Amino acid sequence: MYSTVEVRWFLPGLIPPEVSDWFHRNQPKSFAESERVDYYLRITDTDSMGIKLRQGRIEVKQRYRELGLLQLHLQARGLVEQWRKWSFSLVGAGYDLSQQPEPAGAWLAVKKERLLRTYRLSANWQVVPAALDASGPGCDMELAQVTIQDQPWWSLCFEAFGEEVKLEQNLLLVASHVLESSRPPLLAAECSFGYPHWLRSLA
Repeated sequence: MYSTVEVRWFLPGLIPPEVSDWFHRNQPKSFAESERVDYYLRITDTDSMGIKLRQGRIEVKQRYRELGLLQLHLQARGLVEQWRKWSFSLVGAGYDLSQQPEPAGAWLAVKKERLLRTYRLSANWQVVPAALDASGPGCDMELAQVTIQDQPWWSLCFEAFGEEVKLEQNLLLVASHVLESSRPPLLAAECSFGYPHWLRSLA
């Protein structure tokens, strides 16, 4: 089990060129992840739990607490949540859900193309760019193009990691550093929620 504190926004459509330009402007180089498809179990009665099949693993995500709507920048207000996650390898990891009949639409296929960037916090709490596999506390930043039921959406996320009691601090330090460095796109509170809520809203 590991914990994260996250803030995420979902907006319909393709990533606007101005958002892509902002993501890359005056920022360290990002890592482009290969396109993949994750399968999410359709859960209609709660947005505090997510279960997905990803590349031969089952991942379970449970919201531990809501930290509330926070004003991260004049242009960015979002719902900050703490999650706890578990990941389990499947026997027969080559199992391809896309080749199986979906009973009553039990699983939702979500195609993802992600750009990732990692920031670490130094001993004196300075925010510094880092390699994805570097050690120490910090926060990942993700810009993703996602497609579900042939409909395109895009998502921006900050996801903090490290010692559990310092996760909120890690997220706020990195998000403030990034957002203050250049004028971000409008990231409104009504567009801010985690994957489970987003999937429920589309069900």
